[in-house]
Amino acid sequence: MRKSENISKYNLAWQLCRISIKGSGFNCEEKILKVFSYFEEKPSLQRWERVYNFLEGLQRGYKAARMDNEIMLIQTHLDCFKISEGLELEEEETDDWDSIEWNAMNLGIKLYKDLFKRSEKWLKGGYFHKEQEAFVDKLHEVLIKGGWVYSAHDRHNIKRLRELRANSLTMKNKHNFFF
Repeated sequence: MRKSENISKYNLAWQLCRISIKGSGFNCEEKILKVFSYFEEKPSLQRWERVYNFLEGLQRGYKAARMDNEIMLIQTHLDCFKISEGLELEEEETDDWDSIEWNAMNLGIKLYKDLFKRSEKWLKGGYFHKEQEAFVDKLHEVLIKGGWVYSAHDRHNIKRLRELRANSLTMKNKHNFFF
């Protein structure tokens, strides 16, 4: 996994692409095609790194499930995609929260639930990821503004997230990453 300075995976266009193919509703090839389309839409070093890291993570998931055909397919694409020469670090795309259609907000809600779950897991382990938490807060704000969330359950979740954030700052980081 790569983490270059000034390249964030918390980019709205990337997160919407990623969440749109998450889960077992899409086969390996469909996932690869979707992330390559994301890259080809506006080739840049940022988009290259996001796609490369996604493919590496996808491959790890298939290795854990011992799915050899998918592992080989991803490796073939990784081998072809390794060359990032000639790509520039572009000025980061501005997250245009107001103009994205969000497919009637279904993707936004799915993304929020996914990142909320990740935040909860990381915070319980004492890992506070500032960039992710800021992204989750902005996403929550946009969903509220659009009238898509704010039931008693949503209020409980936000209260819980705030408590976990406060607690995580006083804990030793026990969260382990796979890479």
